[in-house]
Amino acid sequence: MRIAANGTLLLTEAGKTEPTCFFIEGEPKRGGSCLVYSVRWQQAGTMFRGNFIL
Repeated sequence: MRIAANGTLLLTEAGKTEPTCFFIEGEPKRGGSCLVYSVRWQQAGTMFRGNFIL
């Protein structure tokens, strides 16, 4: 996993060679000792929104 300079989070799943690109929306929020990123991504032509907790 890495955060690219253009504000995307790149995550490569086990067994795959190409990373999934998650677009970070805004600044991360602190949730206790974690950072919560609001993200969106596209899968099979459909746009999804969710959170990444790191």
